[in-house]
Amino acid sequence: MNRDDAFDLAGWKIGLCIAIPYLILGIVYILASSYFALHSAVTAEDLMRIEIIKGCAFILFSSTLIFLLSHHFIKKIQLEDRRKAEEAKQIETESHQTLTKTAIASIAHDSNNMLGSIILGVDLVSGSKGLDENAQRQLQAVSEAATELSRLNNRLMESSDLESHVHLKKISVSDLFACLTLLQSRHPSFSGRNVTYHIEKDVGFVNVDKSLFVQALFNVLLNAAEATGQGGSIECRAELINNHRISFAIHDDGPGVPAEKRKAIFRPYFSDKKNGHGFGLMNLKACARAFSGSVEVEDSPLGGACFKLTLLHLKDVNSQTPLERAEASLSA
Repeated sequence: MNRDDAFDLAGWKIGLCIAIPYLILGIVYILASSYFALHSAVTAEDLMRIEIIKGCAFILFSSTLIFLLSHHFIKKIQLEDRRKAEEAKQIETESHQTLTKTAIASIAHDSNNMLGSIILGVDLVSGSKGLDENAQRQLQAVSEAATELSRLNNRLMESSDLESHVHLKKISVSDLFACLTLLQSRHPSFSGRNVTYHIEKDVGFVNVDKSLFVQALFNVLLNAAEATGQGGSIECRAELINNHRISFAIHDDGPGVPAEKRKAIFRPYFSDKKNGHGFGLMNLKACARAFSGSVEVEDSPLGGACFKLTLLHLKDVNSQTPLERAEASLSA
């Protein structure tokens, strides 16, 4: 169900909640007032007076009822919109924090690789002949500084470990898509794009960290919006695969991703965008691992790219042993 269909359905529900009580009240009024007029009116003037009083009373009562019902539902809608806005803001804040931690961990990891090369080079030079005592001291100082930097990088990676900050909960797929719809409706990049959401009938719940999952998929939606341009089409689908895995697929009709780049796009710093940093899809890959899932990119029937995040169905997540979950994570 897409966003417009959801709004139409909500409008029908509100209309029925107001119309049905009004219809019942009208029927009761006609029956009761007819009975009262039949037994109370003696002359035509009495009947006219009774009808005037009945009409005024009915208009006053029904307008009051409609006002109260409308006020109740409008207030309810306002509170729900406020709740969703606060939730979207919280999701965005938490996801930005997580993305920052993931970026820090990635930079620290790459820095450690370079520091390892420096330490190895210093050790090789220190072991060569012909170095005076001063040069040996300088090389030793460089080695100690590089070793200390490596320790600091390890501390950064430990404090920024994504999996240690993941809080898995049972979340309905429809709730996740509702959050995506809300974020999409507030972002200017989706102006002029046709975005639809489809949830397969048997898809129910997944075991994820809501804020991380929503932001990871939203990053893919943003990429799709930039790839399609004005008038482009984007589809976000949730489907059950073999009754034990759920696939979240985002399709677009943009230029697609060349086969030779499909592995590189998940690496940090890799981006075809002018000001891109390459952390969005890296974060998607990290989230897939944290949720014991997998992520891949392929051609879409729409003509562009399809990013597919596959997770275990909730009942299979609950029934897995820790070893099975670890094996599923390693295979992602």
